[in-house]
Amino acid sequence: MAAAAAAVVRRTACGVRYSLGAGATSSPLLALVHGAPGSSRDFRHLTDAIERLGAPLRTLSVDLPGHGESPPFPDGREPTQPEMASALWRAVEAATADLSPPPPVLLLGHSIGGHTVLSAAARRPVAGVVLLAPVNVTPHRALLNDTGFRWIVRPLCLLLGRPPWKAALGGLAEAWFKRVLGFPRGVSRAELEWVHRRVAWLDFAAAEADARALRAPVLHAFARDDALIQPGKAMELRRVLDACAARDGPRLDWPSGGHNVQKTRAQELATALTEWVARVAAAGERTSASAS
Repeated sequence: MAAAAAAVVRRTACGVRYSLGAGATSSPLLALVHGAPGSSRDFRHLTDAIERLGAPLRTLSVDLPGHGESPPFPDGREPTQPEMASALWRAVEAATADLSPPPPVLLLGHSIGGHTVLSAAARRPVAGVVLLAPVNVTPHRALLNDTGFRWIVRPLCLLLGRPPWKAALGGLAEAWFKRVLGFPRGVSRAELEWVHRRVAWLDFAAAEADARALRAPVLHAFARDDALIQPGKAMELRRVLDACAARDGPRLDWPSGGHNVQKTRAQELATALTEWVARVAAAGERTSASAS
């Protein structure tokens, strides 16, 4: 019988800081990926709710490079989704290195983290994917939609990566993120600069291609009063997901809850999530048994 983890532990793998929740080491592992700005602490309400349910599910909450307690890439790499996905997999590998057989791995992404987990799932097989208020397959309201992103937001974010423009426009960009978009006032200028770079490297066409290539169950959830991402954008992604039966899974559509549904809808989400993971794990065991 697999041993049970006694408590939440904090570890670092190749510069990526992560929190590994309590639970049996043989339980499915749910890797939680935040948005931008963000950190592993964004999921504390959800992980607490999961633990209160006593579900056979273990959580892994990461601080992606440049966020929380993880520094940016030391060699100057840009925070593209493939690079962030590789950083995520390093944390997963570290958390499961001593486990044999390795547990089923599911990936959960919130906001921009949705693109990260789609990129990660395109590179290695996963048992399932969870998308919470994700950045979708076309630019949304907070990015000034398609035309605004192409001609204003992305060029501006690229300019903010250059020292002269960073000094001239950094304060304006900070005001936009904090006052207009409602990002936490405690977010540092350094992390916001990293957020600019993540936004500049958003690739919506690649995200759509990753979603269409995915062959794993998907739980998709959003709230219709999300101030950053309008419902129509969420439904664009949902139609892509629904185009393939292999991506079947719960479709949660709440009237309220805002952008951070992992906090505002933590208990409902934890219940739906743990029930779904149990079904996914059981289906995986049946498939393994029939294959052998």
